[in-house]
Amino acid sequence: GSLFAEAPVRWTPWVSSSQWVEATLEGVTTHVDISVLHGEAVGIRLKTMGTTLVSGDTGTLDAYAYDQFNNEWTELVEVWEIMEQMAGNWLIPQSSYADFEAVIVGDWTVRATYMHEGTIAMSDEVVFTVLPGPLSSISVTGHGSQLTADENVNLNPVTRDLNQNLLSTDMLRWFIWD
Repeated sequence: GSLFAEAPVRWTPWVSSSQWVEATLEGVTTHVDISVLHGEAVGIRLKTMGTTLVSGDTGTLDAYAYDQFNNEWTELVEVWEIMEQMAGNWLIPQSSYADFEAVIVGDWTVRATYMHEGTIAMSDEVVFTVLPGPLSSISVTGHGSQLTADENVNLNPVTRDLNQNLLSTDMLRWFIWD
């Protein structure tokens, strides 16, 4: 905090916590305990453990309001939303946090809006990057085809994860049985 040695002497705290101020003169000391609460909210901040998720995983977002000295406290959010229109119901909102379920590969923006004292809207956003999950299925075309030795068949391999995201087929190992 800041101490202003003027008439009257003033002390301005910065951090919300239990604090004390002492004054000493000629070996005599006085001690004042003060409980400092957070100040007026000036913004909202979303925090998560990581923004890169694998399809099938879940990321939790926690909402915190903060004051001019960056003191934070858990805050209730009025609106949680995924900004991209093609997103599904992948957001499970609670009062002060939300769980984002990673489904489709891509970048997905989650926004939280907090109404301070019912009038001042404050918001923050986090962008999650969803990567493909582990291999779940392989399909190829051509099963049951009949052709002559002069022809060929396109196998068109398709690999997908559990949420039907396409995966690379470059690593497939092929075997032929005659």
